[in-house]
Amino acid sequence: DSIVVGAGLPLCDLVRTALDSSLTGAEFAHCIPGTVGGAVFMNAGAFGGEMKDIVKWLEIVDSSGDIHIITPDSSFFGHRFSLAQERKWIITRVCVQLEKGDPAKISARMDELGMGSPYFCKYLCPQGVLSGALPLSIVSGGIRAALGKLFAWKFTILLAVIISSIVFYRPFCKWLCPLGALYALFNKVSLMKMHVNQHKCVACGKCAKICKMDVDVTKSPNHTECIRCGMCVKACPKDAICIQYGFGTKKEGEQK
Repeated sequence: DSIVVGAGLPLCDLVRTALDSSLTGAEFAHCIPGTVGGAVFMNAGAFGGEMKDIVKWLEIVDSSGDIHIITPDSSFFGHRFSLAQERKWIITRVCVQLEKGDPAKISARMDELGMGSPYFCKYLCPQGVLSGALPLSIVSGGIRAALGKLFAWKFTILLAVIISSIVFYRPFCKWLCPLGALYALFNKVSLMKMHVNQHKCVACGKCAKICKMDVDVTKSPNHTECIRCGMCVKACPKDAICIQYGFGTKKEGEQK
């Protein structure tokens, strides 16, 4: 019931992996910004929990460049302190010891901590399955035994995204991820805009054909689906399309 991760993994991803693997004990850390290594380095904590409560062992590089596996004892951690600070160690990997739990109860615990239940991460986003639960289940029988219906559901989503990516462009970003929908609302007021010179445009349609987001930039230069990839700028034979920055004082792609 342990998880081994690289020190550079975002702490929230560790908590998400634990949730996807039906492991409890790391809920206190889901709202702490930063990486796993940084959290261990300073013994980060919140809501009555600290990294010292879940760290089983850590891999470090000392000042001589030698690699060691350290099993922390009671003197290793202090309040927002670890011996890694004092001895100038670089943390490269961390193993956290958790316990089997009910995903519903884990989410409920997160609700109690005042951050709300991560419904999107829990039920739709397959990132935790891809980077955590799946590889860990391959090497750990204990993790495999803890997997249940939630893992099966999200693994199905992962397969669907992989297969649909062969046929469609950015299917997860286009149809599932809410961030794209949120950011799209700002396209009309963005300081980075698409500009079409109607005097140069010959309506050849090459920009619409090459756009993988199915946007006709000549009709809707700042459509909510536009991701500013610039492919239409390169495809235009008349240099009629450009990316305009700021308030129109600087333009890219226009002929002088």
